[in-house]
Amino acid sequence: MLRAPATKRCAAAVCGGLVGVSFCLASVLYGEPADPMPEVARGSTPRVTFGDSGIEGPPYATIEGGLTALAVQHPDLVTNVLYGRSVEGRPLRMIEIRRASRASGTSDGTPPIVIMSGAVHGNEFLGIEDRLPQALVQDGLAAGTGVAKFLDAGGILWMAPVLNPDGYERATRGNANGVDLNRDWDLLPTGEKNFREPESANLAAFVEEGLRRTGGKVVMSMDYHCCATSLLFPWSWTRDELPPRDEIGHEMIARGLQRFLGAEYSFGPTGKILGYLPHGTSKDWFYAKLGALAFTFEGTWSEEIRNFDKHRSWWNWMLESFVGRDAEQSATSFAKPVRRLAAN
Repeated sequence: MLRAPATKRCAAAVCGGLVGVSFCLASVLYGEPADPMPEVARGSTPRVTFGDSGIEGPPYATIEGGLTALAVQHPDLVTNVLYGRSVEGRPLRMIEIRRASRASGTSDGTPPIVIMSGAVHGNEFLGIEDRLPQALVQDGLAAGTGVAKFLDAGGILWMAPVLNPDGYERATRGNANGVDLNRDWDLLPTGEKNFREPESANLAAFVEEGLRRTGGKVVMSMDYHCCATSLLFPWSWTRDELPPRDEIGHEMIARGLQRFLGAEYSFGPTGKILGYLPHGTSKDWFYAKLGALAFTFEGTWSEEIRNFDKHRSWWNWMLESFVGRDAEQSATSFAKPVRRLAAN
């Protein structure tokens, strides 16, 4: 999304969450850790002063090191995952947060999986995505929080703060090949095939293998973008509406957003909010293939970084909302099974 100078707001963003966990080329790589860092924090030398989000970010190595440090500090809760490499060879890194030897507490015995990601557009960093992993780990260690209840019930968190490290370091929307990674996902309802870039192809492979490894179900994906001050639902590629039961589940999460962050955040299908219909977004893939609640969070230009504590509260509320529910029910209206649009 491009920033509008007169209003300091972005004109229109690309939708689709990009999030996931699985194995890169059929195997998860837990090696090659970055140098441990004391915490996920702002680097002393900013990567860029202003991207399209108007928010500065630390070097990618600082973010990557913070994820590694969390796994070192909390080995019984956090796993450091290298799921591939970018076009320029940078590590594609995420963490898995999960209680050791914890049986699922969902009604059908299926571990619910929630995915958070950011910076698939390298110039839309919000200063939220890099701090949430550390905050949610801390909340998972504290009794009575929404995160702790989710993990106690067998829930799994996959958190990938920067999906496009080459674009992030360059402060560009696309990857090192100039490709918009949020147009590089298979569009299952139309049969369009993509996954031409390593960042998106490795992530999708990682998600699918991770589901086989854990026996879980992705109930929600949330991808952080800037700057439409909104929460976008599927579909991205068409103006067709979701089935009512699926719409209800998405709207529940959106109402929670307004509760914690404010009524100024609009919500709805991508075409309705942004006015255009992008093909090949991750959000449509997560919804069509996995039956997940799938969102693009669109932050506010230059201001979103100040809302971190509100995001943390929203995440605790969202994760607690999945506790004790059937995994299929949780992924839609929290009451009825999802309509699966594609089997594969």
